[in-house]
Amino acid sequence: MWQKWRTGKPGDGSGAPAINFWEVLNTIATALQRAAHSETAVYDAFREQMTALKLQGSINWFDEAYTTLTIAAVVFPPRLMRILHRFEKLAGQTAVGFQLPVTVLEEQRAVIENDTAVFVPDNTPLLEALATQRVRPFFHQFLRAFGGMPGVLAPLYIDNRVRGILYLADQSLTADDCTAVTALANHLSVAIENARLFQQTRANEEKMCLLTENVPGVIYQCVNNYTFDMLYLNDAIETLTGYPKEQFLSGEISFRDLYHPDDTFLIQPEREEQAKDGMFHITYRLRHRNGGWLWVEEFGKGVFNEAGKLLFLEGSIIDITERKQAEAVQLALYRIATVANADLSLEQLYQAIHVILGDLMDVHNFYIALVMEPSGLLDLPYFVDEADEYDGGPFDGRGGLTAYVIETEQPQLLSRTELNRLIEQKKLRLIGAMPEVWLGAPLQTQGRVFGAIVVQSYHDAQAYTDREKQLLFFVSGQVAAAIDRKRSEDQLRAMAAEIVKQARIFEEVLSTTPDQFVVYDRDGRITFASPSMLQALHLSAADVSGKTMAELAFLPPEIIAQIERDRQEIFRSGQPIHGEVQMMGSQGARDVEYILSPVKDDAEEVTAVVSAARDITQRNKTKAALHHAQKMESLAILAGGVAHDFNNLLVGMLSQTSLAIAKLPPDNPAVPHIQKAIQTAERAAALTKQMLAYSGHGQFTAVPINLNHLIQENIHLLQVTISSHLHLQLDLAPTLPLIEGDPGQMQQLLLNLGLNSSESIGSQDGVIRLATAVRPITAADELYWQITNTPLPPGDYVCLTIEDNGEGMSQQTLARLFEPFFTTRFTGRGLGLAAVLGIVIGHRGGLRVVSAPGAGATFELLFPVRQVAMSTAVPPPPTSTYPGLVLVVDDEPAVCDTVVDILDLEHIQTVTAVDGASGITAYQQYQGQIGLVLLDLTLPDLRGEEVFNRLKAIDPHVQVILCSGYNEMEALRGFNSAPVAFLQKPYALEDLVKMVRQHLPAPLSDNQYDNQ
Repeated sequence: MWQKWRTGKPGDGSGAPAINFWEVLNTIATALQRAAHSETAVYDAFREQMTALKLQGSINWFDEAYTTLTIAAVVFPPRLMRILHRFEKLAGQTAVGFQLPVTVLEEQRAVIENDTAVFVPDNTPLLEALATQRVRPFFHQFLRAFGGMPGVLAPLYIDNRVRGILYLADQSLTADDCTAVTALANHLSVAIENARLFQQTRANEEKMCLLTENVPGVIYQCVNNYTFDMLYLNDAIETLTGYPKEQFLSGEISFRDLYHPDDTFLIQPEREEQAKDGMFHITYRLRHRNGGWLWVEEFGKGVFNEAGKLLFLEGSIIDITERKQAEAVQLALYRIATVANADLSLEQLYQAIHVILGDLMDVHNFYIALVMEPSGLLDLPYFVDEADEYDGGPFDGRGGLTAYVIETEQPQLLSRTELNRLIEQKKLRLIGAMPEVWLGAPLQTQGRVFGAIVVQSYHDAQAYTDREKQLLFFVSGQVAAAIDRKRSEDQLRAMAAEIVKQARIFEEVLSTTPDQFVVYDRDGRITFASPSMLQALHLSAADVSGKTMAELAFLPPEIIAQIERDRQEIFRSGQPIHGEVQMMGSQGARDVEYILSPVKDDAEEVTAVVSAARDITQRNKTKAALHHAQKMESLAILAGGVAHDFNNLLVGMLSQTSLAIAKLPPDNPAVPHIQKAIQTAERAAALTKQMLAYSGHGQFTAVPINLNHLIQENIHLLQVTISSHLHLQLDLAPTLPLIEGDPGQMQQLLLNLGLNSSESIGSQDGVIRLATAVRPITAADELYWQITNTPLPPGDYVCLTIEDNGEGMSQQTLARLFEPFFTTRFTGRGLGLAAVLGIVIGHRGGLRVVSAPGAGATFELLFPVRQVAMSTAVPPPPTSTYPGLVLVVDDEPAVCDTVVDILDLEHIQTVTAVDGASGITAYQQYQGQIGLVLLDLTLPDLRGEEVFNRLKAIDPHVQVILCSGYNEMEALRGFNSAPVAFLQKPYALEDLVKMVRQHLPAPLSDNQYDNQ
């Protein structure tokens, strides 16, 4: 880079050896910076340095639009400069100031666009751009003098932008010199930019000097002593301090008396220290006559004699209070903007605003009020006050000072006097303590007032003036913007957190729900698939995205076609579509319910379709099982009602036939026939018991039962019941908790199930397996109560399993298995399994049957584990001393007649009633004579328990025997207290007489009658 000998042209003086450019670069830079006090001086220094290096070139600047380039300075060797001046005369245009279009020169455009130096092997095209029409005939002489040599164009920068071009040319330049020329251009750019700044600064200083000379201020001379005794003052001192100058000159007032306490001990040392150098400049605070504080700026110097002794001080003092306040306000605004952008909570922002405003005014009592939407109540999120307390809750501020500022949208400065006047005029109401002065400004952004900022003083009526009023109003805009921004950030942050939370919940719901969701676009392509859907397909989201159902081909074609028809219909109608299909899977046929819903934009146009599919196989099975269970329950109710009515008939039949035998001698020929009638009626009674067992209302006496013991006690009876070629296998749990049950009914249940398994196996050899175990049941175990139609409470149950390897059953047979009178056998009445169902229901249990043709059958029966409870013995009522009249309350005339006849044989008098109301009336009428009541549970007008309670209300010691075809536990379910005894219908004559005599007071003998 220029580290070579210059060859030059003949006669231009450039043949002398060239200096090393990099060695002189610092010299050039120094010369340029020394000249940086003006742009002209920089150009002169540039020409001087380039002339010394015998280089030619120019400095050129672009206009703002980069359309023209203006030559600002040129440099050539002396001989060439003379030639240049000659051409300037011919052209009528100086080179400096000449403008040429930028579009003419590609090299110039390259410098702008590429921001780098460009090497030009031949500068002739560059110079040809300078040729005007006037000089073009003899321009070849100019080109012969200046052209035909290499050159470099380098960018010049102002404010970090390319704003000009440095052009240098010489025979010795090569492309390698671009770096050196770029460095020179950078130094030149810095020098010119500094020159322009210097010139601007000089202009500003001149303006400031002119302003300073015309600004009024205090001119003084004073002694440099403790009190600064004044030797001279101009009249401006009274404007500044409020005191006339005579008071200072006479010594009545000392300047020191007016210093702010915090500044007093700083002024003297600072003034003396600076005066040693000739001048001093200090700022401090002065107290005005009205009590306010002023900021002043003092410029002065010490006046010394020839011996160097300080004679006095002289200088000027000017009021800079407004400047200080403006600086304080600007600083406050800057600090508020800073904290608004900081990562602070709203509470921290309020605290920061409080501290910042404390530098501008008294904020010992300060609060921020915000309007709550839509209620309009006021909330004080930040409250500091020495006289009042705030409980932190919203309040109705209507009519108060804060609401007044918000409603008027203007700052309000109110003294105690003004406040009292407004309160007396009922324009305002006082909320809280009365201040000496109150100042508030609205918080407003974008034309909306959303609160107020308030300061008040309880001690100093002069704490706030119009200056503070305007100041607070000015600052309130920045405060409002800061609060509004922070509230918006908090709301956005809360919304973002809520969106993230909802997204997580949505993801969690999608990952846990059994439903399968798919979103289709208008072309039927999948844009989203839920995790459950992807899991079912064994695919990833990437595998299904953008695919159609037909392309995935995991559904039968006919189902895909149906879904596609529904999807297209939604785009046409905009209405959701429900559907149900059946698909074959690894576990057999599955019922699937789906719903296709439209997704609409703001214009109500369908843009996508959401599909939700759910496997409802189990639901359909549960619905079918529930329907079956309800049917079975209806049959059970019917069977129970029929059995109850039959029981009433059988009571009359058994009792009347028993009375007939009782009245006939044993050798009467009619006795055998009557006994056969009694046996037939007893078989009919046994049949009604089975029907009652099926209904769940059979005779039931609950006692603790160990099911293992019950099975072992009845194993011999069970072996006799089943066929002799069958093997009975026991698989009993080692330990088993107790259940509550009726041993007789449980025995019947075992025998009925054993007989059913035996008949299922038939004449073949087979095995019947009995097993017991403890099984915990949860709410999800629905299979065990679908037949009973009564959900099982969660807990431990004793499970009895009876399993056979017989012929099994079809689904059709299983559906009707427990219906009364349904049988697949040639013998039997079809009540065995119906009774089993009733017994299970009566014991609050559950059952499940698993069977298939040729696969045998398994019956699983569940009984709740007995819960041990503490019982309290109830003392029996005192023995009645009433006479022996019996009240019979039954709506069946045959039953009433039979009971009357039986008791008449025993010389027991009776009173009858055919319903509950007449029974209560009869008891009231014969209360003193009735010693026992036979009460039927089912009456046409009143429930048995209601009649019982009303009789107890008449006489707490009434003796009642309850009669019913239902078992005792079922019959007594609604009773608050138990009757003295329970008699199961149909009952025998002997049982009735025995129970009546047991609870009826003994009849009086004749001697007893005589003694009365």
